[in-house]
Amino acid sequence: MSHAEQLDLMTTEECARVLRCRPQTLRKSRWLGRGPSYIRLGNRVLYERAAVISWIRAHTVTAGADETNGRAA
Repeated sequence: MSHAEQLDLMTTEECARVLRCRPQTLRKSRWLGRGPSYIRLGNRVLYERAAVISWIRAHTVTAGADETNGRAA
């Protein structure tokens, strides 16, 4: 695998630090089918940093927008 093809992977604990939440919050999100996409390798769960950043951007709310439907309040 070339250097450009290598993925920047994080454990649940590392991802929780990036998201500033508890690892348990990510575990619950996985169980509920929510949260950032993840990779399961055997019994390991890993998060690709780029996917987590993309997930964060997809959940950005514009100031003044109604959080429930994205329309201005």
